Amino acid sequence: MAKTYGTVTTFTAGSVLTAAQLNVAGGAVNNLVLPASCQLVRTTNLTSYTASSDITWSSAAWDTDSMFSAGSPTQITVNTTGLFVITGMIQMSATATVTTANVDILKNAALVSRMILPINSTSTGGYANPSYVASCVAGDIFTFRIGITGGSAYIITGNATETNNQSRISMTWIGRTS
Repeated sequence: MAKTYGTVTTFTAGSVLTAAQLNVAGGAVNNLVLPASCQLVRTTNLTSYTASSDITWSSAAWDTDSMFSAGSPTQITVNTTGLFVITGMIQMSATATVTTANVDILKNAALVSRMILPINSTSTGGYANPSYVASCVAGDIFTFRIGITGGSAYIITGNATETNNQSRISMTWIGRTS
């Protein structure tokens, strides 16, 4: 369920607050204590990944605002309007012919961020740590994909536990837009 935000007003000394005003103030504090946030993870290797297709996530490590749905495992759906920071760690391995990879963040199917990653070892491929800050409204959808230069075979690494080789992406509300 999406969180809602009321307007916190200015109070003067001796003001008597109504229940509605206290609810608005309490809601604002609650959103700071537990912001809308989720982290999606790959718990196994994604071995059949092809360029320009959205990364399929195994599950949510946490989800405080119903942003992930197992029925749509490639996306994060924003339920709370505001500013969000997106961060991630993607590990991939590649064939000897892959020279670069780009990690893309898409908002409503439009590219909003791209990170170019040189591949210097086919045994480990490479790590990418994409990040982006977005102004969002409820209903915005974020997806993530990887493209490559050279070659065609690569694996997005997963792991059953949080380690340096568990690919994951996080999205956390950091404030209101107004």
